[in-house]
Amino acid sequence: MLGPRASWDWYPLNINIPPVTPDFYICDPFYGENLMYADCIEAGGRLPPGAQMRRDKYTSRNPLPVTVVSGQCQVDVRRANMDSENSPDDFGLFYVPDAFRNMAGWVIRQCVSPSAIGGFGTVQLDNMIGHLTNSSNPLDGLQTEEFPPSSTFYTVTVSKPTGDTVHEPGYYDPSIAQVLSDAAQRAGEALPRNNVMAQRFKTEADMLAGQADAMSRGSIVPWWSYSLAVLEDQMTYACDAKLGTPKSADCTALEYSELGPDSDTVTIGPEVLKFLSSKTCNVAISAAVTVTLTWAQIKAALATLINFCVLHPLIPSKGGRAFAKTLSGRGMEVKRGIVDGLNALPQHVNIALFEQHEPIPANPLNEIKTCTWQQVMNGGDTMTCS
Repeated sequence: MLGPRASWDWYPLNINIPPVTPDFYICDPFYGENLMYADCIEAGGRLPPGAQMRRDKYTSRNPLPVTVVSGQCQVDVRRANMDSENSPDDFGLFYVPDAFRNMAGWVIRQCVSPSAIGGFGTVQLDNMIGHLTNSSNPLDGLQTEEFPPSSTFYTVTVSKPTGDTVHEPGYYDPSIAQVLSDAAQRAGEALPRNNVMAQRFKTEADMLAGQADAMSRGSIVPWWSYSLAVLEDQMTYACDAKLGTPKSADCTALEYSELGPDSDTVTIGPEVLKFLSSKTCNVAISAAVTVTLTWAQIKAALATLINFCVLHPLIPSKGGRAFAKTLSGRGMEVKRGIVDGLNALPQHVNIALFEQHEPIPANPLNEIKTCTWQQVMNGGDTMTCS
């Protein structure tokens, strides 16, 4: 933390440069009330200056993160780096120090000057948005357990002094989740409606929007740690490591090759199951009562389930289940209109996504006799069938 005797001098702070989209700012009393404009201008002006691009690497003249305090105002510059295993030397990123100063000045102008409250802004948020919406090869961007260093962005926070704690809005502010949701929504809308990735971007947007609604400032729940079930009014999607680790490429191949035309139907019942398979990615559709589904319904539920459990950006691939919640008065028919992951299945239908650890029977009807299916059906661990 830099106190009154900083190793660099104060430099005039430009308060007139707004962020360039997708970077943004917010003002909120959570980050401090009754802030003194003069103190904040002093703190922001003592951020390290520089108009030239610098490597994101710790040096004596250019440390990150950095905290500057002046009187009753604090300015923080911090990384939002999801890959905690990498040190600053490994980021391979560059930034312009004056970009942080300009953002601090803008937040001071927009938040402190008129309302005496704090706030924060982002710098290089396009790094994260580019990772989440890489339509050239989106599966590579979504199947890793942790975000790569190249997705790192930065936050500049103007607040009351926080002592030994620091604000980290890049992790914990709900506005980040909402802005990323909006970006995923735009990415999906830019694709043809029948493009498989359009549905996945929409699902990602719904997930992030749901997380934004569920988050609150001051909590320690990060925007990527969403509960998969809270977002669906009619459907539940539950991932389960006991169902194995289907590979994303195999599940993508299954979606392309194993599913029928949208308007065609499949009848499922207590004694009639539907099995789909592509190497490590296996699907079983079952029902407690006899019901007829369209492939459009199956596709919508399966795409959402795969996106949640196999293509989740921060957790390893795992199997999972999709089923309708029990809602009072709800009949067997899905309501008319566009079928998506929110309303895909009627009650009593279950879709299980799992990894097959033993040879797949040549006759799909024999799948019910396998060790793997017995474990899936009884809530066991499919690894015991290896």
